Amino acid sequence: MKKHYYIVAVIVLLIIVFNVFFAEYFLYQKVNKNPTEKNFSTYYESYPNGWFKEDVLFLEITENKQIIPIRTFLNDFPNSDKYDKVLAINESLWNKGIAKYNEAITSKTDLDTKDTKFFNHLLQYMKKKNQHTIMLDFNGDISVKNYDKYSEIVRSTLDTIVYKTDGRTVTNNVEEIEDNYEKNNLRSYEEKFRYSFEYRLNKLFSRNFIDVIHFDESSEKTPLKLSINYNIANEEEVYTEGDVSFPVMWTYNSKEEDQDDDFEVYLIGISIDFSIDMKLPESNETFSFKQQTSVMQGINDVTTIKNCYGRLTRGNFYNFNDAIFKKFGVPEKD
Repeated sequence: MKKHYYIVAVIVLLIIVFNVFFAEYFLYQKVNKNPTEKNFSTYYESYPNGWFKEDVLFLEITENKQIIPIRTFLNDFPNSDKYDKVLAINESLWNKGIAKYNEAITSKTDLDTKDTKFFNHLLQYMKKKNQHTIMLDFNGDISVKNYDKYSEIVRSTLDTIVYKTDGRTVTNNVEEIEDNYEKNNLRSYEEKFRYSFEYRLNKLFSRNFIDVIHFDESSEKTPLKLSINYNIANEEEVYTEGDVSFPVMWTYNSKEEDQDDDFEVYLIGISIDFSIDMKLPESNETFSFKQQTSVMQGINDVTTIKNCYGRLTRGNFYNFNDAIFKKFGVPEKD
């Protein structure tokens, strides 16, 4: 009787295996006949470790030449007879992006050859090592202070000057800024830079080709690390008499129409000192760049005072990123 049960169990198991195998096989055939992004995704989701995954990946690579399936193939099938072909496609994508960069800088005469040489060597290094990840190591500091933290002489002097021109004092009409620059806000500014940096790099290649990550999120440390230091502080002017520092004041006017007086509030100017440093592994080549920005330069484009400092500061991080790529000569558009 037990033997009979064993035979039944084996038959049931064979039927299950048969059905599972042919279900995958039929889906594999469907992908072969109609290699669309939807069919590829359906196969990977249904059979993440399927019998035909190697062939499906190779088909997707030859059809679309996208970096994600290429990376997956090179990682998962290092002993495949198709490995060298996939490696060659991977190299061709690197060559295409590097050629695009070299073509872009030939028509520009305002670039420093040291900067363009560094960026070219960075791309060549990444190609040689098949390195697709760059880490950003941020070191940010905040040293802003509210208007009432200035000395009595500074506040009274500014109040007198402003009252003569505007008919009002700065005191009691100024936006406090310390609450706008808490430490936990820094991450959103850094993320704006990270996203913009990754986006501009991938303009040379394709979406997801190069990953730009925060240093503290990396479990596998890449040798490519970009150090970014910045300090957010009050924008000030130093007058020669007594060397007293006065905050630079900006006026924010309401954007609402039909108002006799469109004044809304005074804003203390904010400046950011940026610096960036990078060293190429296996080389003595370095890249360094510093820039000081005025956060309030875009004040006229702000339609509401709510979170004004936050929006303008994120814009400055974007602008610093843009300044870096302009030094490298990387094109803004495809």
